[in-house]
Amino acid sequence: MNCREGLWVAAVFSLVALALHCDSLATVRHVPAEYPAIQAAVYAASVGDTVLVAPGAYFENVLIDRRVALLSEAGAEVTTIDGQDLAPVIFVQKHVDHAVIEGFRVTHGSGWPDYFAAGIDVDIDFTTGGYATIRRNIVEYNYCPYGAGGIYSIRQSIVEDNIIQYNNQKLAKGISAMEVSGKIERNIVRYNGVGGDLQVVLVRNTDTFAWNLVVDNYGGYSTVRFGNGGSIHNNTIAGNDQAVWTVDLRGPIPYDFSNNLIVHGNWPGLNCSLNGSHVIRCNDVWGAGQSYTGDCAGMSGVDGNFSADPLFCDTPNGDYRISSASPCAPLNTPQGCGLVGALDVGCGSLAVDGGGAASLRPKLVIAPNPVWYGAGVHLSGLNQGDLVDIYDLGGRAVDLVGPILSSPVQWHPDRHLPSGVYFARIRGAASVGPTRFVLVR
Repeated sequence: MNCREGLWVAAVFSLVALALHCDSLATVRHVPAEYPAIQAAVYAASVGDTVLVAPGAYFENVLIDRRVALLSEAGAEVTTIDGQDLAPVIFVQKHVDHAVIEGFRVTHGSGWPDYFAAGIDVDIDFTTGGYATIRRNIVEYNYCPYGAGGIYSIRQSIVEDNIIQYNNQKLAKGISAMEVSGKIERNIVRYNGVGGDLQVVLVRNTDTFAWNLVVDNYGGYSTVRFGNGGSIHNNTIAGNDQAVWTVDLRGPIPYDFSNNLIVHGNWPGLNCSLNGSHVIRCNDVWGAGQSYTGDCAGMSGVDGNFSADPLFCDTPNGDYRISSASPCAPLNTPQGCGLVGALDVGCGSLAVDGGGAASLRPKLVIAPNPVWYGAGVHLSGLNQGDLVDIYDLGGRAVDLVGPILSSPVQWHPDRHLPSGVYFARIRGAASVGPTRFVLVR
C-alpha cells in the first residue's frame, strides 16, 4: 500500500469512527410509549435524536426546530398526523440544518395565510446549507391557497417514494403538489387540483427528477415546470388537464432531459425556453395538440425523440404501465434509448394501492437507526416472501433475514458482528438500492 492509499484508508475509517461516535450518542424517543404527543418528543429531543412514532392517529401540528429524524414504526398506511386544518402538518424552521420525515400519512394541513405549504413545509434557510429528507409519506387532503398544498422545500432536499394526492381541493389555487429543489425520485403525484397561472409541480435548481409518476391532476397553467437545469429522466406525465403546456422547460443552466413519457391533450406537450447547451433525447411526447414547441419545436425524430401512442395498460383504472408492444418499451425505442417512462413493461395482474395507481417498488425502512444489539431493529417496507441480505462495507454477506411472513419484522443482530456501518437490501427487488445503517454496542 502506498502513502496515498494509506491516507485514503485512514480518512475513510476516521469518518466511520466519527459517525459511530456521534450516532452512539443519539437517543430514540418513543411516541406514545414515552411521550404522549409527537411535539412533546421533538421538544425533548437533542440534536441528532430519532423520534419514533407507533401506529395511530395524532391530531397535532408538528414544529421541527432542531436536527431530528421523525420516523414511523410501521409506515404511512397506519400512522397519521392530522393537522386539523389549522396550520401546516409539519413545519421545519429556517435554522435547522437537516430533518428527516419518513413514513407518515400527512393530512388536513392548512397553509393559510402565512405558509408556503400545507402538508410538509421545509423553510430551511439558504445560509444554513441544510436540507430535508422526505421519504415514504402519503401527503393528501392539504390546502394552501398561494403555495404548495403538499410539499415545499427551498433547499436541496431529498424527496422520494412519496404519494402526493388530493391536495388543494377547496378552491383549486396554488401549487397543488409540490414546489421543491434537490433530488426528487419515485414519487406518485396524482388527483391534485390547481388554479390560476400556476403548476401542479414546480421544480427549481434540481439535481435529479426521475422515475416519478405525475398523472390525473387538473387545472393550472402547466402541469410541471422546471427551472435552472438538472437531470430529468424516466418520468411518466400523463392524463393531466392544464391550460397551456404539460411540461415547461426553462432556464440557461444545462438540462439532461431524457427518456420521459409525456402524453398531452389539445394543448402542447413539451415547451422549451432555453439558452446554452442542453441534452434532450429519447423522449416520447404524444397527444392531439402540438407535441414539441418553443425551442424544442421540430425535435420529433431527432436524437431519439418521437411522438407515438405509448399504449398504456389501463389508464381508466390508473395503470400507466406500458404493453410489450409499446414504442416506449426497451426493445422498441429508437437509437437504443431503453425504457421511456417511469413504469415497467407488462400488463395484467397488478398489485395496487388504495387509489388505483401502480405501487412504488418496495424500499426497506430500518428503525431505529443506529441499531443496538440489545434492542434490535424493525425492518419494514417488505412484501411476504421477501429475503433481506445484511452485508458489511466490504460487500460480505453477514446475515440473512426471511423469508418474510409479515411486515414489519424484528431483526436481532448476531452478537459476533462488530460495530460499524452495514447495508441491507431486499434480495431480488430490481432497482431498489441498499439501505445503510450503523450498528453499535
